[in-house]
Amino acid sequence: MRKVVVIGFMGSGKTTVGKAVAEALGWQFCDLDEAIVTRSQQSISALFAQDEATFRAIEHEVMVDLLAIKTSEMVIATGGGTPCYADMMTILLEQSTVIYLDCDETTLAQRLKTATVERPMLQQGDWHELLNKRAAIYRCAHHVVNNNDTVADAVNKITAIINNKK
Repeated sequence: MRKVVVIGFMGSGKTTVGKAVAEALGWQFCDLDEAIVTRSQQSISALFAQDEATFRAIEHEVMVDLLAIKTSEMVIATGGGTPCYADMMTILLEQSTVIYLDCDETTLAQRLKTATVERPMLQQGDWHELLNKRAAIYRCAHHVVNNNDTVADAVNKITAIINNKK
């Protein structure tokens, strides 16, 4: 059983890169937000609109359940805030290999401007401030991978990290 958890700010490419890494390794892929929607039968935006604390509790429960799956090798893409609440970063570091997809603000701004995905945290103010608050937590990851370039570049870096751990 091996788990790789991809963390980073919204727009950093967690889902896109995570899927590609899983495919390259022949592993399962799970997007945490999709798993939350499946379990709660509500959209992420709807959950946030109700109460962020409830969303974070469901997020925590689903993430712990995914990490507990014993039968598979899996890449999990988290939400941007996942490692920043409760004791989640500690749990991730203890139970998986954590990869932080780091992007500069110019790259993030371009991606967020063209994104088609709803991002509830963007509705709450300046994303630069939110990034600055979360960056110190993200940097606690086992590995930091720059994702300003192509998906293929990030995938190559991450698969090299994982293959060196075998």
